[in-house]
Amino acid sequence: MERSVPANKPKAFKFFNFWTAHPEFLKLVRESWDMPVVGDLMLILFRKLKRLERVLKRLNRQCYDDISSRVAKEKKLLEEQQVLNFSGKGNDEDAAKERAFSRELGELEKIVNFYRQRTKIRWLQEGDMGTHFFHSLVAMKKKRETIRVLHDEAGRKLESFEEISSEAVEFFISMIGRTDSAVMDCDMVLLRDIMNYSLLADVALLLTKEVSNEEIRLAIFQ
Repeated sequence: MERSVPANKPKAFKFFNFWTAHPEFLKLVRESWDMPVVGDLMLILFRKLKRLERVLKRLNRQCYDDISSRVAKEKKLLEEQQVLNFSGKGNDEDAAKERAFSRELGELEKIVNFYRQRTKIRWLQEGDMGTHFFHSLVAMKKKRETIRVLHDEAGRKLESFEEISSEAVEFFISMIGRTDSAVMDCDMVLLRDIMNYSLLADVALLLTKEVSNEEIRLAIFQ
């Protein structure tokens, strides 16, 4: 008995609502849909939808790719323009630029928040179920937070686990008992008052009070 080779399923097309906010969206859709297609009605519908899919994917790639870096760039432009206008050196044209940067930044941040919400929704659905999605996120987080290279005070490059761990231990041991010139002295009277402070009886009682289901529900939905 021969086993058939499983076919690769194509990725499902997903329509993002923020595309409709693009000023060229309706124009692109209309131009794509109005182009003639030959065939029966079902074939015409199928081909028009496939063509429109390519148009929208191209729009997404050209206008919404690498959103995070575009947000950072737009924030920097807005901050620079605000500094110029605040210094009194700007004119009406500069004020218009600031409004334009602020409007563009707002639109980009809406898209970033949309992607974050999609990530959170998927995490709520699959995050704590021991799925491949969960384990891949854990592995990614562990890899991202791993210290692979460290330089000591002499500029020597440390790459092995033993060297990095030894340097970290020695660094924090050397900080114990060292006086930091950046830390200001504390008023002894103030420190004594703080150490002798105690909560009021009714406030202290709240710390050990049993939490009701209604309080949990309100805390979650807030």
